[in-house]
Amino acid sequence: MDMTAAAVFRLVEAFHTREGGSPDPKLYLAILNALLDDVSSRVGGLDSWWSNDVSDKTHGRLLLTGTDNRVTFPSDVIDAYRSGVLWEGYPLSVATSIDAMNATRPGWRTAIAGPTTYAKWAGGILLDAIITDTTGKLVVQGLGTLPHFEEEETVNPLTLLVRHDQSAFVDGIVGRLPLEWRTPQGTGDKSEERIKVERAMRQEAAARWEKRVPHIAYGLKVRSAHPEGALH
Repeated sequence: MDMTAAAVFRLVEAFHTREGGSPDPKLYLAILNALLDDVSSRVGGLDSWWSNDVSDKTHGRLLLTGTDNRVTFPSDVIDAYRSGVLWEGYPLSVATSIDAMNATRPGWRTAIAGPTTYAKWAGGILLDAIITDTTGKLVVQGLGTLPHFEEEETVNPLTLLVRHDQSAFVDGIVGRLPLEWRTPQGTGDKSEERIKVERAMRQEAAARWEKRVPHIAYGLKVRSAHPEGALH
């Protein structure tokens, strides 16, 4: 069974409270997402896809407003593959620029129809038509990163990893926890010896994470391949 953020946090909390810390799920979540970014940066990019099917909590995060031509990419999209923008299963043509789209499709900014062409812009893509029926027809295939966990945990990026790599994120979080200087009872400061031990435990956890993360990145890389050769 895949691990969840809640399962990872329970293990982190057991360590954290034993040494006098207060459970802090928001801190754990921030560190966990930073670790996901660490893995993504070592991979360089993952073959993935996104759609505007809002019922798909993992992939359905493209937003069509129904009022303009812009499609804003979620933050885990690096780039769309040239032939990877599809409407109802059919690939759209690529305009080299907005000026080119102006020349080939006059009036595209106000057209209401199925799109045939797209152009890139800084935040995503521009379609050559305004889409009023915005349910589950657009698919973008491209290069992305691991998505982040959110507080409600509707997406679980750990499912994209080999199962035996998922528990490594416990060490990753523990290795980045701030040291607690007060005793568990709050009666005073911890001794120098105890702080030294707890610092060493964090360093050991961080070292285990650093040893494991290249294997996690490699596992992701070999599981993600695209015919356009984005990863190789």
